[in-house]
This record gives sequence, structure tokens and C-alpha cells, in this order.
Amino acid sequence: PDMDLMAATATPEEIERFHLEVGDVVITKDSESWDDIAVPAYVEGTAADFVCGYHLAFIRPREDVLNGRFLFRCMQSRPVALQLELEATGVTRYGLPKDSIGLAVLPLPPLPAQVR
Repeated sequence: PDMDLMAATATPEEIERFHLEVGDVVITKDSESWDDIAVPAYVEGTAADFVCGYHLAFIRPREDVLNGRFLFRCMQSRPVALQLELEATGVTRYGLPKDSIGLAVLPLPPLPAQVR
């Protein structure tokens, strides 16, 4: 489906560093509400200048270990979301430390089971 995307400026280095690829999962890492932390979106399509924006983080799964759609569903699950919500800190604005994302515990069945 067509999406109304925001135009922004980014250096070539930022485009290279934050470029989104099909299979990536983007999550909110900053929000005014702790329960809006780690809300996921699955990247189904991309473009040469499609980048991850501010207040977001992207997770690029290793394709030989973790399927992106499976990761997306894991991030939607209450047990995983709760882990990340509890790691968010702040008073008027909550932020999720990058390290917390990498430390989240996920179920990891064999790859064939993830794509069923």
C-alpha cells in the first residue's frame, strides 16, 4: 500500500548508517508514554533513501538465525514488550537505552518453525 512518508534531510553517511532494508523491524525507542515504547513495525518495502527516523530504532535480524516477520511478532508479544517497557526511563519523556534492546529475551525456535 502507498504510504505518506515524511521528507527529511540526511547526509550520505546517515543514509548509509540508517538505511532500512526489507525484513528489518523498527521500534519506538522514545515516547511521552512508557506503554508506547518498543511498538514494532515490519519493513516490507524500501527505497535507496528510506531511513530510520529519530525516536526510532531498527533491528536487522541475521537471516540465518532469525526471520524478520517472526521478530516482528515477538516484539508484538506482551512478554517481550513488557521487558522493554520496564527498561525505559524518564519522567516526561521515556527513552529506551540501545543496550536494552539487544538484551531482550526472545523465543528462538529453529528457522523453519519461524516461517510457518
